[in-house]
Amino acid sequence: MALIKVANNGISNVNTPAFAVRLSADQTGLADNVNTLVEFNTIEFDTDNAFNTSTYAFTVPTGKAGTYCLICSLHFKHSGQINHSDTTIFKNNVALRGVRFNSSSGDYEDEGSEIITTLETLAVGDVITIQGRANSGDGTTTTLEGGTNVPTSFLRGFRLIGV
Repeated sequence: MALIKVANNGISNVNTPAFAVRLSADQTGLADNVNTLVEFNTIEFDTDNAFNTSTYAFTVPTGKAGTYCLICSLHFKHSGQINHSDTTIFKNNVALRGVRFNSSSGDYEDEGSEIITTLETLAVGDVITIQGRANSGDGTTTTLEGGTNVPTSFLRGFRLIGV
């Protein structure tokens, strides 16, 4: 992913911080119908060392408040069925934005992806995490797909310059 550069009166700015993280392998054992912290453990890039792979969180660095573009995708898998699944962006442990796949027609799926793209105003020290939840209908656990080929569960973000 190339960083976006903007020229302003001869001065070149870069949209940083910018980061991209993903699951290196499947995250298994998501309890049925319970929000679970997504354990993004592989950093693809992180211009300001602002993503912590121990807490699975992005923290806005000093001097980097502003409007951020956040992009998150989660891919849920289950051996049986998924009635519904939720992907939620949290800011400071409070739900900020979410999306739901709902199989209300009775034609249930055994896997599915959800993507959120949003622009958010973030202050220095704000902490961004992602939680996933799936309802299997049979009380068993669900898996978030990870891996190295083509990441399907990931989080990306960058600060917009001039917004």
